[in-house]
Amino acid sequence: MRIVLISLILLFIQLTSFVPSSYSEENTESVSDNVKTRKENRMEKKQDFMENIKEKREEAREKFKEKREEFKAKMEEIKDERKKQLAENIDERLATINKKHTDRMSSVLEKLNEIIEKIKEKTADAKADGKDVISVESAIADAEAAIATAEAAVTAQAGKEYVADVTDETKLRNAMGEAVKKLKADLKATHQLVLAARKAVRNAATELVKVRVPSLGADE
Repeated sequence: MRIVLISLILLFIQLTSFVPSSYSEENTESVSDNVKTRKENRMEKKQDFMENIKEKREEAREKFKEKREEFKAKMEEIKDERKKQLAENIDERLATINKKHTDRMSSVLEKLNEIIEKIKEKTADAKADGKDVISVESAIADAEAAIATAEAAVTAQAGKEYVADVTDETKLRNAMGEAVKKLKADLKATHQLVLAARKAVRNAATELVKVRVPSLGADE
């Protein structure tokens, strides 16, 4: 049952907008214009999201510039070259890991936005056919709110820097460990919000399937 449901969800998402043959040419053009407008809005929103992330990263670099200089100065004081090299490598890895994961989560959210837009198109079609889509529209609103929350979290995460507060060589290990621990905790919390957004979008798709294929909802 669940496999069938998932297959149907994917099918409905992939389908192009259906325009009944009984529509007049004027109505067809109107629908086409609406689809074009939604696509343009989606592209604009995507661009704004990516610009916000870029700005946050630039702000973080400036904000933590002094602290990073302090970190480099402390590294120069460390006599053990092996410890020094290891600490510098960890410092570089923290920034790389944060960028890698926030980029990945941003990509997921972009796809979720595309999916929810397609679900909205299918919902509009179903509504035009006289179907009761109240539950779908409610699920869509919840999904959009969840996506917005996740986007804000990812943007904020992208603007974070993890510079270890090294006071002396004896506390180097603990300082680097705290920075790593903080990064992991922050990424986990942000990822949970992305997962919540994905779950909300999946729920909206499920509600749409119930409207388009009522028998599925009755079988559950």
